[in-house]
Amino acid sequence: MFFVGYCYNVNVSQIDLDSSTGNTIYNNNTIYISSVYIYPTGEQTLEYTTSGDKCLCGEFNYSVTSEIYYYQNDVMITSVVSSYTGGVTPCIGNPLSCCNQIEIQICLTDEGTSSLGPTLEVYSNPVSLYDFGTFIDNVSKTSITGNNCPFNIIVPDDTTTIRIYDPISNCYIDVIITPNNVCTNCDLSLDSIGINLTGVVNAGVLTGTCDSNITNYRMAWYGPDNINTLSFISGVGTEFPGWTVSHPITNSNSPSLSPGMYVVRIIDVELNGIKYSYSGGTGTGIVLSEVRGCYLTTIVT
Repeated sequence: MFFVGYCYNVNVSQIDLDSSTGNTIYNNNTIYISSVYIYPTGEQTLEYTTSGDKCLCGEFNYSVTSEIYYYQNDVMITSVVSSYTGGVTPCIGNPLSCCNQIEIQICLTDEGTSSLGPTLEVYSNPVSLYDFGTFIDNVSKTSITGNNCPFNIIVPDDTTTIRIYDPISNCYIDVIITPNNVCTNCDLSLDSIGINLTGVVNAGVLTGTCDSNITNYRMAWYGPDNINTLSFISGVGTEFPGWTVSHPITNSNSPSLSPGMYVVRIIDVELNGIKYSYSGGTGTGIVLSEVRGCYLTTIVT
């Protein structure tokens, strides 16, 4: 199983945001939370500039005491209305999963014969011709057509169908949603990974519950001791070219590596004929997915 954090709900109060004024060193209208560990970046201080409930996937450092505060006239104020709860439910990198939400892509390639209005309405799980389901958001037509396509939008994670409705022409289309949070839904993982090997890494093949034989994927290896330093790309199959090391990785085909910690992330994967990618792309036939939330760590000595 790939490394996980825990779900938290952060409630940012507008009262605190309005009180965060008069600063010359620190930001105005900003709430801070210190000592939060966000995988795999590390411990950091989070900043919020809008009120309401926020989803967070990570871990609070209780040994240091994570706290919420703001600055007023450059003085830290720790007596706040804002609060956070949680720390029980596991999550995989993507904070949307902690809010029971997913991000999907909308692309309208055929507008039909009617002239559509400038603003379209998006609904989740329509029930009938007259019951459109749950309203999600208004989206400009130009955002989901032409070169601007695809458009990313957040919907409830139980969404199976979305309805795109034009209030001007009364036309609509229902689109079946394919879940893209494949890290969680498919329990993606390597069937084996070595640790504390000298100068090399050993890793098995990618497995998951959604597909019994995963034959196309790419994985990026970062390190040593730096998640921004790309060391090499491994993979299997021809759908996602550009990898240099094939799975399974053994001593004989592993690149020579310097000592330190390495993080391996999935870049692209094909499951049951559907291609998932962290980058997505217009007209590529690839579904934008949180596959980069699928990652493991290993240590090379």
